[in-house]
This record gives sequence, structure tokens and C-alpha cells, in this order.
Amino acid sequence: MITKIFDIEKNKIVLNHHVMAIEPLYNLYQKNNGVKYLLYCYYLTNPYPDENPFALIPHHEKETKIKRYLNIQIKDDVLPLVKEAINFFNSIYETPIIRFHTSIKNKIDDISQYLQNTKVNDKNIRDILNTIKAYRDIIDPYKLTLKEVMEERDAKIKANINRPYDQ
Repeated sequence: MITKIFDIEKNKIVLNHHVMAIEPLYNLYQKNNGVKYLLYCYYLTNPYPDENPFALIPHHEKETKIKRYLNIQIKDDVLPLVKEAINFFNSIYETPIIRFHTSIKNKIDDISQYLQNTKVNDKNIRDILNTIKAYRDIIDPYKLTLKEVMEERDAKIKANINRPYDQ
């Protein structure tokens, strides 16, 4: 059986016993808007696109979009608790494959932003064209690592070991 930390009951998000047992999560949950703060941490850290609607958002936009769509601001009094919860979530998700995949995704986001924001001129046309020509060399490793991230998670679920908190 797969244990989840978030459930839906009567059209409301409810948190199960893990939140009460894990101190960084419980401390954040106790704050006003605690569920939203926990959702923020979850969406910020969960790397699986089939579980997290924000997983594929470019890294430089992710925090802002999550805050916007959850309609929250991270206030100074909860910031240390949010950071602690994010560290906890990262610690249970991170593997070498996930770190490598995230690095590739972030670099693709940077390249995309560069291509979107750079005005073409005589000095940079070759660089832009070379970047466009290198599309397959850039995107194929991303697709491969995404596949490996998902396979790694699925293997852990099947083996029932090292489950992330929301699995």
C-alpha cells in the first residue's frame, strides 16, 4: 500500500497522521494557512510531473506561480519553518538521478529564456543558430533522465522501499 500525506475528504484537502508525526511538517501545519504552506513546499519540491502540476514550470517562475495559485505569501514569521519543511521534502526526494535531471531541466529553462529574451543581431546570430541546431543534443538527455526518474520512483514503489512522503 502507498501512503499519502494529502487526501481529499468531502471536497477538502486533509492531511493524514504523517504531518502530525514529522516535526517540521507539524510545526508548519500549526500556523495560520498551514495547509497552504505545506502544499507550497510540496509543489516546490515534488519532481514528478504526474503528481505535481508545477513540476515542469521553469525554475525561475515556479515559486511565484505556486504562491499566486495557492494565494499565499510567505511571511517572515513562517519563513524558517517553510525552509525547514522544504529541506525535509528535498531530503526524501533527492537522489543522484533527480539532482542531475533537475540540473538539466534548469539549464533548458535558462536556454529557453535566453532564446526568448535575446534580440538577434550580427554579433549573436551564430550563437542563437547553434543553440537551435543543438536542440536534440539538449533535449534528449532531459527526456532520458525524466524517464529514469520515473522508473526509479516506480521501482521504489514496487519494492515498497524509500517511499517519498506522498507516495
